[in-house]
Amino acid sequence: MRDLAVAAAIAGAMVIAAPAGATATTATAPSGPDELGPLSASGCTARNGPGHVNETCIQVTGTGTLVQKIRGSMRSIKFPWRPITLCGVKVHVWGAYKSGAAFNETRTAQCSKIGDAYVDWAPFTMFRVNSTLCARTFFDNEWSNPACITIKSV
Repeated sequence: MRDLAVAAAIAGAMVIAAPAGATATTATAPSGPDELGPLSASGCTARNGPGHVNETCIQVTGTGTLVQKIRGSMRSIKFPWRPITLCGVKVHVWGAYKSGAAFNETRTAQCSKIGDAYVDWAPFTMFRVNSTLCARTFFDNEWSNPACITIKSV
């Protein structure tokens, strides 16, 4: 059997940081455990932006405390749906490696013509048990509040 990948989702839902006055969202349940692939956890928090719904999200894939992939993103949706161009979005992701050293990186996402600007990292390394892994986005001269998951192992 596999260890719990990332997040507290197996033990229950985890609360994601949200801006003042906004409702916190809950991380999605893991996609396993199964014998076919790694587990994942994700969460989003509301933010200001050009759409009717705007959010900053983190999605983490891994097995045990091994983090294989991290995606930090900004999503914007207009109703009725129509394309939103997002350019110049910076994504800042941070957490703690198993050694205690900081993982702290900021990159600029490619322009998105469909309202989903993201950056992927593939650290493929161990992260500290019970540490948080967070993402925030910078758009229109403003940093969002972070969306975070917790690294868990069973």
